[in-house]
Amino acid sequence: MRRVLGVLLATGVVAACGDGGSGSGGGSGGLGDQDPEHGAARLQQAEPEVDRAGDALGEALSDALGGTVEAGSTQYDVCSSAPVEGLSYYARWALRKPDARPSLDRVTEAATEAGWEVGETSDAEGFIPASVSVSRDDVEVRLSVDEDVLVWSATTDCIRVTPEEASERAGPAS
Repeated sequence: MRRVLGVLLATGVVAACGDGGSGSGGGSGGLGDQDPEHGAARLQQAEPEVDRAGDALGEALSDALGGTVEAGSTQYDVCSSAPVEGLSYYARWALRKPDARPSLDRVTEAATEAGWEVGETSDAEGFIPASVSVSRDDVEVRLSVDEDVLVWSATTDCIRVTPEEASERAGPAS
């Protein structure tokens, strides 16, 4: 159980520390030219896109591999520092009890069959399992398999918001 929790956390960190490209979250994504007064609306628009993409991928993976999809945590993460405030939205899912132990190759194949484009892969390192990035409709998702649990997560780009909005959604800056 401790290992699975570590994997879930590590998967989130990998997804949240993307390069700031479309759907990868975590990066600055050119925050300097975004109007923070409209950031809350952009975040609100991006959240359901991420949620729908993750749900659709889960349905495709469940159809191909069996098992039960569980929606995991969602949260806002601060992805820049003052005076430019930025937030990203993060969501996570898991596929539990698939028909057979999933391999990353089989997971990638199922995602490709469902119309997802395969991106970069990362080798396992310590407690962090190997993972693959897939994208569709400007949403990037990171998938990993640990033991019998398939986990995937998605993060929006870093979106510039007012300091008040950042504090309200992610908590006060420390």
